[in-house]
Amino acid sequence: MTPQEHQTGRPTDGRLDPAARDLTEPAVVAIQERLEMEVAAARAEVAAMRGSTTWRVGRLIVRPAARLRSIVTHRRLPSAPPKVSPVAPGYDLDAGPGIASSHEGALNHALVDVDEVALPRTPPPSRRRLSWQITGRGIEVGPGARAFDLPFGGATVQFVDRWRPDQHRVLLPELGADAPFIEPDIVANLDSDGLAPVPDQSQDFVIGSHVLEHVANPLRILDEIHRVLRSGGVVVLLLPDRRRTFDAGRETTPLDHLVREFHADVREVDDDHLREFLLATSPHEIPTDNADWPMVLERHRLRSVHVHCWTEHDFPAVIAYTITHLGHQWELVDALSVADAGPHSIEFGYVLRKSTVDLPGEVRAQRLTTIFDEIGIGPGAAAS
Repeated sequence: MTPQEHQTGRPTDGRLDPAARDLTEPAVVAIQERLEMEVAAARAEVAAMRGSTTWRVGRLIVRPAARLRSIVTHRRLPSAPPKVSPVAPGYDLDAGPGIASSHEGALNHALVDVDEVALPRTPPPSRRRLSWQITGRGIEVGPGARAFDLPFGGATVQFVDRWRPDQHRVLLPELGADAPFIEPDIVANLDSDGLAPVPDQSQDFVIGSHVLEHVANPLRILDEIHRVLRSGGVVVLLLPDRRRTFDAGRETTPLDHLVREFHADVREVDDDHLREFLLATSPHEIPTDNADWPMVLERHRLRSVHVHCWTEHDFPAVIAYTITHLGHQWELVDALSVADAGPHSIEFGYVLRKSTVDLPGEVRAQRLTTIFDEIGIGPGAAAS
């Protein structure tokens, strides 16, 4: 295969690598067919609403494109595509783009958010270092318009995302008509579907860059990642440090909060999370009329927000919990601190291996925590 083929997992003639087809058929085809049916039904419903008082009032708050997606969302088919970001204010599906939004243009799990925009286009050496460990066949979850760079070859990646490029461009016109959104090999809603189309123990690596903060149930997604990795496989996780983003005024999401969501099998971002995010980060979005709250909350549920947030010293406890309570076999291969990429860096991360060595969970978790402290990114390092 050419270097391009190693990077994308597709032969250069545009065909999907036959070895990858087990991840895309028939589950992905079925999801796409349901999406097309739902969009057609929603368009018909919108057409029927035009001219009504409800429609005229609705246009003053959200544009028709956002209303259309809200209708699709509320149908809630078991495997329907997830809620996505409304387009910028001034956009109409029939009229084209208007005034771009100045607010976060985030698409949940698609990495089109302030975090990724703030990163330099040329990957810093710290990120390149993490990519050394990526070889074989694997998946990147939520590449959006910017895949994790794999400059060293030897890796074939498939992309898992919620929308195809043309859908992304309609939903996020503020990024431009030529925004380089990546064609996903697998279409999946992490909140409702997890990584259901991906077989157990089938991947040499998984990449999740700025994804976990957007999902409703982070422990469930970590559990899904562990499930699909082969023994000896690795995951690259990158997250924003709340102190370096618009989350600076928020409290760290407590571990017991994540545990409750995991045991409740939460599969949707609820109103309380949305309200907390808006009150802490976007006071200009708070409605003056309480009657407008449902519309505002739904708009941001569609846009996606940082549902949860952490610092680099907080997140090791989450990993330790997955070891002691979920049976994960993580061992640390490499780590990225906020300081590694310079004073303007916003992210931290890890390369974790699904270990082939059998250790008691408590021993494995304590070992990992001690290493995190030793290198300055554990909870003990924050206290010192």
